[in-house]
Amino acid sequence: MNNELPFEVLEFEQLLNKPNSDPTGFAGFFNAGEVWVARVPARLVVMGGITDYSGANVCEAVLDGGLLMALQARTDRTLPHPHDAKPISPHQELAQMTAVSNGRSVSAVNRISAGELKGYGTIAGQRRAENPRLIDVSLIIENPDAATARKKLRVDGLPDEIWLGWFGRHLLSPSIHEILEEMIRNNIRDNGEFQLARAQEIQRQREGCLAPEMTTAERFDFGVPDDFVRSVQAFRK
Repeated sequence: MNNELPFEVLEFEQLLNKPNSDPTGFAGFFNAGEVWVARVPARLVVMGGITDYSGANVCEAVLDGGLLMALQARTDRTLPHPHDAKPISPHQELAQMTAVSNGRSVSAVNRISAGELKGYGTIAGQRRAENPRLIDVSLIIENPDAATARKKLRVDGLPDEIWLGWFGRHLLSPSIHEILEEMIRNNIRDNGEFQLARAQEIQRQREGCLAPEMTTAERFDFGVPDDFVRSVQAFRK
């Protein structure tokens, strides 16, 4: 008999074990203590339904997939609902990442398309196994063209023609000031400007940096008229 757990059960347990700071997990929904996980196989009903109770012919099959449920005993009579939890702001989430950054800079990123590459610093990097939303950055390029992005700026787990660009929130270690001073002194410019993204890339080469992917927050660029209008409409909701 094969006693190994199905893959989806193991994957579900990983979600349960994610830290409260990770909104893709379920840890914040449970108190400390034992959690039971149950799995019920799914079944395909081609014909039959409730008629099998009355002795009619049915055509059903058990599928590989199933329904997963996590249960935990409570000491009170309150049943929380996921929608009752207060969302974590991007500022809070970014600040929480300093606990694992070891003094390195942390810059939030989110997904961008080829048409948006010209407006953002874009990264390459490797996702951490224990927290796939947190990326160890291996390259930063400001406003890359699509050909450069396809060749150099890949992060695993993204669809084709999708990249990770600056979300617009950074917690930069103090050495960024020295690097900017160095760039000004040596006249290191990109397109005639002293670029923060270039300073961040120099800092990354010297110290390393992290980038959490923002998956529940939405960014609006007020320098783009259409984005400004969208932000007003979103705020209205």
